[in-house]
Amino acid sequence: MREWCRLTSPTYSARSASTSPRGPRMVSFGFIPANGGWRHHIEAARFVGLGVKPGVADLILLHSGRFHALELKAHAKSKVSKAQKQFIADVRAAGGHGEIAYGLDHALRVLEGWQLLRGPPFSRGGG
Repeated sequence: MREWCRLTSPTYSARSASTSPRGPRMVSFGFIPANGGWRHHIEAARFVGLGVKPGVADLILLHSGRFHALELKAHAKSKVSKAQKQFIADVRAAGGHGEIAYGLDHALRVLEGWQLLRGPPFSRGGG
């Protein structure tokens, strides 16, 4: 996950992306929403009043007119909230790509499947 955050950080330039074997492939627009984590109940109520949607995926990407939402979990035992499941279902129902990835390997396979990463197909270890 840290590697993906490094690739998508503002300091990761388009030039380095074009020379990186696993750099992003022409993602037209993407961001990591900052609506997770603990908030004081007053601030949380203010966010709800502003229309902040619970369960929004960790990565939101727009490429070639297609919307992609990827929820990142550390491993297979990580908990997925009801709101996160609903957000992914809503994205799919609207015609977008939505997925929950368990670990970095899975996240990279999903992004490659969506053709958002360049390079050879991702393989884990000897197989």
